[in-house]
Formats: sequence, C-alpha cells, structure tokens
Amino acid sequence: MTDPTVIPIIENLIKEYVNYFNSNIMISLYKIILGTLVLIITYKVNLIIPKLLNKFKKFKQLDALFDGTVRTLLWLFGILLSMYYFGFDVASIITSLGLIAFGLGLALKDIVLNLISGIMIILYRPFKKGDLIIIDKYEGKVRSIDLRYTTLYELKNMDENDVVLMPNSTLLGSPVTVKHVK
Repeated sequence: MTDPTVIPIIENLIKEYVNYFNSNIMISLYKIILGTLVLIITYKVNLIIPKLLNKFKKFKQLDALFDGTVRTLLWLFGILLSMYYFGFDVASIITSLGLIAFGLGLALKDIVLNLISGIMIILYRPFKKGDLIIIDKYEGKVRSIDLRYTTLYELKNMDENDVVLMPNSTLLGSPVTVKHVK
C-alpha cells in the first residue's frame, strides 16, 4: 500500500500545476491580444499619416522625406512594442539598433551632411530655380534644388549642354553670390 500522506501531496501538486497553467495561459493570451492590437493600431495610424500631412504641405521636397521618416519610426515603435508584449527582450534589440545607427551615421556622414544641407537650403531659400549663382569656379543658373545636390546649367566657360551637380554641403559651406532673376 501507498503512504496516505503521498496522495494529498500529489493532489496539491496537480492543483497548483492546473492553477499555474490556467493563469499563465490567460496572461499569455492577454499579451498576444495586446501585441496584435498594437500592430493593428500601428497599421491604421500609418494609413492616416499621409492624410494628416497633406494638410500641412508647405515644402514639397521635404514631404516625402518627412512622411517616410515618420511612418518608419512609427512602424519601428509599433513592432518593438508588440515584440515586448509577445515576450521578446526588447532592450537588447534597441541597443543593437542604436549601435547600427551609430555605425551607419559614421559611414554615411557625407550623405547625411548633404541631406541636412539640402533641407536647410529648401527651408531658408537663399536662391531659387532660375537664379544665377557663382560659387568657387562655377557660374550658372539653378535648374533644380534636391535634398542632396543643386543642379546648375548654362554655365559660363563651359559647353551649352553641360550640367554641374553641386553638393548642397558645398553651397552652405562656401561663399555664394546670388543674382536673383525676376
């Protein structure tokens, strides 16, 4: 025969296991629902963002950059938050993303400098399309201003069809003579 004290111990272990299992299933189900809800909300907000940004359109060249940046950051935040609810260690992921961003920042320093310079030129508008500008050894009319470079044409001392793509960081870092065309 078995010891009569073993049966209550086994019964208590089974009850504790069932209670533990039931409570953890509810917590896991709750976390899965929250994580999925965060992803759905992120998706819906990303559909609304372009409509909201259309109301504030002032600088056409910056709209695509700003829209893409906001949407990417929102998706990143939503995915990280849902991963947290699904039980992933988000702190190590955020640390890894920070290190990757630091490395990319160093590697893409010149591109980022031109991009920021382009934003400054678009915002402050020191010259516009059609203006004659003189910088370093180049003298020409502005054909277009993009985020990374400004295109000059009808250049003095060059062929008629020649075009110069002037990096925006050069335009902000060097003296520029602007002759506005009316």
